[in-house]
Amino acid sequence: MIINQQLHFTVLPWVILACFTLPAMPANATNYTFTTLAIPNATLGAQAYGINASGQIAGVYYDSQGGHGFIYNGQDYTPLDVPTATAGTFAYGINDNGQVVGDYIDGSGKHGFLYNRGVYTAINNPNGFDTNATGINNRGQVVGNYRLGTTGIYGFFYEPQSNTYTTMNNPKASAGNTSATAINNNGEGAGFFYNTGAHGFMYDGSNFTTLNAPQAALAGTFTYGLNDQGLMVGVYYDSKGAANSYMFDGSHYSPLALPNAKTTFANGINDNGQVVGYYTDNTGSHAFLATPGLDPGSATQLAFRNVSPTYKAGETLTITVQEHTLVRKETLDLWVAIELPNAELRYLNIDLPTAVSVNPQPFHKNVTIDLVQHSIASFVMPKGVTGHYTLYAIYTAPGSDLSHLAQTSRSNIAKMEFDLQ
Repeated sequence: MIINQQLHFTVLPWVILACFTLPAMPANATNYTFTTLAIPNATLGAQAYGINASGQIAGVYYDSQGGHGFIYNGQDYTPLDVPTATAGTFAYGINDNGQVVGDYIDGSGKHGFLYNRGVYTAINNPNGFDTNATGINNRGQVVGNYRLGTTGIYGFFYEPQSNTYTTMNNPKASAGNTSATAINNNGEGAGFFYNTGAHGFMYDGSNFTTLNAPQAALAGTFTYGLNDQGLMVGVYYDSKGAANSYMFDGSHYSPLALPNAKTTFANGINDNGQVVGYYTDNTGSHAFLATPGLDPGSATQLAFRNVSPTYKAGETLTITVQEHTLVRKETLDLWVAIELPNAELRYLNIDLPTAVSVNPQPFHKNVTIDLVQHSIASFVMPKGVTGHYTLYAIYTAPGSDLSHLAQTSRSNIAKMEFDLQ
């Protein structure tokens, strides 16, 4: 299949594009299916911190050698260890391009890092020391924290285009007591600050909004995760000192707890409402994925595999969709679409190997339960075509269209972005 100039000519109605966006999951609406992540070699525990739109998860596992970062793509685990680290590597945030941020420790202290396609790049805030990076969005903007003298911890916002660091200091915080934990694709940030206890916050670039869970005691409220719809997750401590996870939708706080766990820590949330974190029991800490219940089969997860963030003319983009099925007992329709730089959608079809269509249509109808990996197409990047593109994939009920996804969706919406240069 070849991308050519004709892809830019026909205007697709905006309503179709809107159909590929599931409504934000209200915080108090659904039950969650909790899945413990069976991370290899995690003999001393594991914790999940970030999840992107495709369901890729970043986190940390522990063994006798210390802490190691990891990426989980729904099928395989990739360990992350910064080569110069001497006392652990810790992964916290992941964007839709698979870029991961976190921190590592060596003989000179703590340093943030960016992991991109096998390459580690150090992130060191020049305004202080002991930098850690906690979140990254699809534009590569990073939030994290650093120390300054003996006055405490400050959050920061890093803009890679200009290589600038901006301090994020909540005006309500006592000196040096602001921590940034997450950033979404709108450029909004989340975190927590201390001032007579801990308080969560959301930052829109100009104003800080304070978050206090109603049942939180003096130990406070901590906000760790934020998605593009403004849903936030975190932890509060009650009057007994017990940790409790919550989801906040802008007006209501709702509990989020894994049954029979001692404690549940919610750390990250994506645009499909999936939550990652960890829970503790008598055997230690365990990373989890919590998937909101939509319809039967909603535990099925799709993800694009091996898509790079950038391509040049002459290079080949091979599109593969991988299914990770927790519960699927029915045949489904698979839809795959590509969003062009002008926000138009084109639909791929298994029977159209050399073209894409402006008309909404499934890629593959009646996908049987044994078919879990889909070879979609290969695009040869032509000369003279540049811009930002986004791939989408979703399972729907057989025979349905895209007009009522809240009722007919049978999976997450897998999403992957890339640039033609």
